[in-house]
Amino acid sequence: QKKASPVFDETRLAVTAEGVAQPLGRFRDLGPTLLSIDATHASLRTLKRSRAHTEVPWQDILRRGSDHNELRPPEYYVRAYPHALQQVRRNLGSLRSQQPVIARQLVWFRAFLDLAHQHKVSVHLYIHPYHASALERIDETNNTPYFAAWKTALIDANRAAATDAHRPPFPLRDFSDPSPITTEPLPWPDRPTTPMTYYFESSHFRKKTGDRILDNLFGRTDEFGVWLEKPAH
Repeated sequence: QKKASPVFDETRLAVTAEGVAQPLGRFRDLGPTLLSIDATHASLRTLKRSRAHTEVPWQDILRRGSDHNELRPPEYYVRAYPHALQQVRRNLGSLRSQQPVIARQLVWFRAFLDLAHQHKVSVHLYIHPYHASALERIDETNNTPYFAAWKTALIDANRAAATDAHRPPFPLRDFSDPSPITTEPLPWPDRPTTPMTYYFESSHFRKKTGDRILDNLFGRTDEFGVWLEKPAH
C-alpha cells in the first residue's frame, strides 16, 4: 500500500473517504490558486521594466508628445519586419477564403455602431494605412474585389446604423490608398538594420504617421487619406 504524500490533507478534498461532502474544502486552495507569489513577482518586474522605458510623460501623451520622445525601433523589430510583412501578405492574400470570418466581424462592427449611436458617442472611423508592399498581395492574388467589397460593407453598415438611429453617419477616412507614407521605400535587404520613417513594422506605424492620421481625421488638414464618409457639418 502506497503512503500518502506528506502534504496531503483530506480536508482539501471535495468528498471525504466516507463520502461526506466538504463544500468549503476548496477555499483552502483558493488564495494560492488566484494569487501566486511567482505571478506577483513577474507582474512587478514587468511594471518596473515598463517604468524604466517610459520616456514620454503623461502630459506629453495628452498633448500628443513630440517626435524626439519616440523611442527608436529596437533592432530586432527592424530585422523582423520582412518576416512580419510576409505574414500580412499571406492574410491579405486570402481574403476570399476569409469571407465567413469577415461577415461575422461586420456583425460586431454594426453592433458597435448601434451602441455608439445609442449613447451619443462621437466616433471617427478610419482604415489602417497598410504599406503598399502589403497591399500588392491583394492584386497578386486577385483579391481586389473582396477588399473593395469590405470597404463598401463598412460604408453600408455605417449608414444603416445612422439611419436606424436618426443620426448622421460617423466620418470614415481611408488611409490605405497610395501616398508618400504608404509607399515609403523599404530599406531591406540592403540595409537590414535601418528603421523606416513612418512604420515600426508591418502592423504598427510610427508616431509621425499617427499624427498625420489625427490631423486628417479631425479636419486640421486634407493631404493624407480620402473620405469614404465625410463628417457631418
